[in-house]
Amino acid sequence: MRIAGGNGIRGVGGYPEARRHGETRVYKLNVDTLRMDRLSTRGESPGWIYKHRAVAVNPQEIRVWGGLVVTESGKGESVTPHLGCFILDLIRLVWRSVQGGAQTAS
Repeated sequence: MRIAGGNGIRGVGGYPEARRHGETRVYKLNVDTLRMDRLSTRGESPGWIYKHRAVAVNPQEIRVWGGLVVTESGKGESVTPHLGCFILDLIRLVWRSVQGGAQTAS
């Protein structure tokens, strides 16, 4: 997803052994150098999700919803539908959970 300043931002999965359950990894892509830098976010994040949707709410925020979430269970990992909706503030790098799902969250 392209954001202010011409840079891209994306979440990156990775190999199963590199997973950190409950964490949503976010990276910034510099479109001039093609270098990806990991961003340190805080707040209530969606967790380790994939097959989700993301849209720019405005130049400073991204809304993330849907898909599947991977969590730790007693015998390994569990994959369940991700029912939450979250906003990432790209200036402060803070996640927040919002009510109402993808279409009505703000």
